[in-house]
Amino acid sequence: VIEASSNDFHKYVNSSHEAVQLMHTAYVYSFEYVLLLVGDSSGSIIRGVWVHFDEDLLLDYGIVLRYIYRTALSWAYESDIPFPKSDVEEVLKHVKGATDYDSFVGLFYLWRFVSTRLSLPIPRLQRIVPSVVSHWNAIKGGSDTITKLLWSNKHDPPSQSTQSRAISRMLMLCAVIVHRLYHICTSKAVEQYPSLRSFRVAASKRCTFHQTCLNLVHAIKHQNFQPRPSSVLTSSALVNQGTRTRRGDTTTRLAEWGATPTGATPHKNVKQWFARDPASLTGLDMETHVRARECTGIPVYRVSPVSKDSKGAGARNSCSECKRLTNIYCIGCRRWFCSPQLPANREDGKDGTDDPRYFKIAHKGIKNGKDEEICAVFSCWHKGHQAALDLDGSFARGWRNFDDDVSSMTSF
Repeated sequence: VIEASSNDFHKYVNSSHEAVQLMHTAYVYSFEYVLLLVGDSSGSIIRGVWVHFDEDLLLDYGIVLRYIYRTALSWAYESDIPFPKSDVEEVLKHVKGATDYDSFVGLFYLWRFVSTRLSLPIPRLQRIVPSVVSHWNAIKGGSDTITKLLWSNKHDPPSQSTQSRAISRMLMLCAVIVHRLYHICTSKAVEQYPSLRSFRVAASKRCTFHQTCLNLVHAIKHQNFQPRPSSVLTSSALVNQGTRTRRGDTTTRLAEWGATPTGATPHKNVKQWFARDPASLTGLDMETHVRARECTGIPVYRVSPVSKDSKGAGARNSCSECKRLTNIYCIGCRRWFCSPQLPANREDGKDGTDDPRYFKIAHKGIKNGKDEEICAVFSCWHKGHQAALDLDGSFARGWRNFDDDVSSMTSF
């Protein structure tokens, strides 16, 4: 126990704000002893001290409070005292970050009205809005609610171009419409809900927006869509069309990146294209195939040419082996690959693989020195350049295959 009037009081209560708060609590509730507890961020108590306030000290504190009220605050609580306009304007000029005079006056009279007409404790003034604004908030369309739903369920498209982000946003807005329609179709009669808030709370409990998105993905994945191929326009179909050019007036040809005509944007299956027989290719396709087959790998880490961001437009694409998003790009064969630290046969539910997780290369010792054995991860990067590395001899020098726990070695 420490006396509040002792010379050692500041050693136990080193904050002047806490000291005043303790004294004010003791004065308001007529406490003789007040306990001060100090804890950490986890809620554990570090230390505590009992503070004793004698009667004379509390009486002096009351005299100080009444003097401050009479000289500086009485005009705010007593309506018969005139409002000190000049003093308030002068104070607002010297207070850093203070509001302007008109805003202060509006908030002051609002506070005086609420404090005299409502029972304490009163709500925060920030929660008090004009009745017109409150009515609009209750009946408006809910655009801010839609924004909140989209922000809580973000979709990051593989491509960060402006068109991709706009299309992703429109798809998510369609999901919001489906979500609202589901709430309407699964609700009870409107008369059974006491308020609009009750209707919304019950609808959110039946199905959240995240659950709606998952249901849509599940339905699309298991739906057997069979879109019709788009009709091919020929030059004869453009006869007598006049001189006016339209966006749809064009000719089409079959895409060659392992895709089938579906009436949509062709999907580039890079791995399947490079697995084709080179004898069936000619011209530029043959050169591209040869370039990839002879490349031993020149890696770079790509960023957006505009924003210099690793997630910006042009910075990422799918790995040509495992289809995962990556920033690693080979400037030799111009293909995307995963980071070399990721094994090529990491668990994937879509397709299994018998690629080794690790490989070992034995280097001959220099000047009759001891041979050096190196163990490394067999990644998509090595898998994509395996043919060229074999021809180069990089893997021919004692390549061995480890099992997953690297406890035994077998011939590859």
